[in-house]
Amino acid sequence: MDSRQMRYFVALAETLHFGRAAARMHMTQPPFSRQISNLERELGVQLVERNSRHVTLTQAGERFLADSRSVLAQFEDACRDARLVAEGQKGELRLGFMMHAAHRIVPQIVSCYARLRPDIRIVLLETTPAEIEHRLLGGELDAAITFAGRPFPQLRTVPVITDHLCLIVPKGHPLAGEDPIAPRDLEMEDLIAAPATVAPTLREAIAGYFERAGIVPRFRYEPQL
Repeated sequence: MDSRQMRYFVALAETLHFGRAAARMHMTQPPFSRQISNLERELGVQLVERNSRHVTLTQAGERFLADSRSVLAQFEDACRDARLVAEGQKGELRLGFMMHAAHRIVPQIVSCYARLRPDIRIVLLETTPAEIEHRLLGGELDAAITFAGRPFPQLRTVPVITDHLCLIVPKGHPLAGEDPIAPRDLEMEDLIAAPATVAPTLREAIAGYFERAGIVPRFRYEPQL
């Protein structure tokens, strides 16, 4: 049995006429009648009473009509939902993001996306840039907000924000309030920076800032974010 046979039966139950039901299903009457007979044989029950002038549903036919309508409606819903998910209109979006973006850009992006796709459930995961890259490549995330990094043919990147390196020091530090700060000003300072294993793009940007000035930075503290 398949959904087509259910549709044939529903057409017959709604018209109570083999000829009209066959026409509705774009068939001639003989093959349509065979389909109804095959259905009854597969079920092992009589669904309709036939005579030369009338077609009526049996008690089993009445019950099968109600169930068939329910099954066909669920089938249509499943087909529609599959199309909506494929089009990005329904389903779930697994979005990863790094700590740096948690307050600056994630709320705006999530709020905007929720308005555009109200039927999409958004699952948020805060983690490190290195872990984001691993999860994207492994299919554990659908999208992520992270630093621009190495190009991968499996991934498509879209720039959403440009950031600048900033120096953070205690209020009493000699460099507090100084602007601008040059790499030479930091040559003898102990620096805190993300390790390359956690945020390679950020670490490369910091190291490059010093290297262009011929300075070897003193990275003394490397938090795991």
